[in-house]
Amino acid sequence: MTQDLLKSLNILLADASPHVRHLLKAILASLGAQKIVEVADGAEAFKEMRHFRPDLVFCDMVMSPLDGIDFTHLVRNGTDSPAPFVPIIMVSAYTERNKVFAARDAGVNEFVAKPVSATIISRHLHATLTAPRSFVLTRGFFGPDRRRHPDASFRGTEHRSEQGECQIFHPSVSGPPSEWLYMPHNPPTAQAVNASIPELRRQLHGEKSRSVPSTGPEPTGRTPEFSATLQAAPPPPSHLVH
Repeated sequence: MTQDLLKSLNILLADASPHVRHLLKAILASLGAQKIVEVADGAEAFKEMRHFRPDLVFCDMVMSPLDGIDFTHLVRNGTDSPAPFVPIIMVSAYTERNKVFAARDAGVNEFVAKPVSATIISRHLHATLTAPRSFVLTRGFFGPDRRRHPDASFRGTEHRSEQGECQIFHPSVSGPPSEWLYMPHNPPTAQAVNASIPELRRQLHGEKSRSVPSTGPEPTGRTPEFSATLQAAPPPPSHLVH
């Protein structure tokens, strides 16, 4: 990974701690990054993505009013997400197994434990940018393939792809991540994804489009805008949510 590559990237940092944002920004700058935008929570990050097209997002797990898990889930599955395929690296001091699984199942690309260092950040950047994972779409999940090292020797039919239950999108890596194209694997096609993830999910499962019903008062701390979009997306597995 070269400094020239990082120099060209738009990077979005979302962390509640000004100290952590300063540290991450300093590390990224030392590695060559120049275009870095900082925000304090997931709600600000999602709004920022509407006019700042990120190639890469770093986000904390614990933020308010929108935490890192809900932010990632919103980016991946929201009906109005501006960048559902954007690489997301979660940085957190909470490294319990259920927390890591919750981040994985929300759709993060990488999980980094605090405290961070330039060496650790560089390693995760290299994995994210030079060997990007394919994305997987099922009824209850959309995000990077959760298997870091698929079994190349396996020759059978994958259970998750049986009966049209799964769609896989392979990245066509050229230029910064915001310009990568994701091509459907089944059926194979040269046409990149051009619909929202909820719409692709409806097509995959033969479901009709439907409006999102009201569920009563908004949760404390969330605006109606973010709550409605989160309601439109399928929730992560309940036993993995913080």
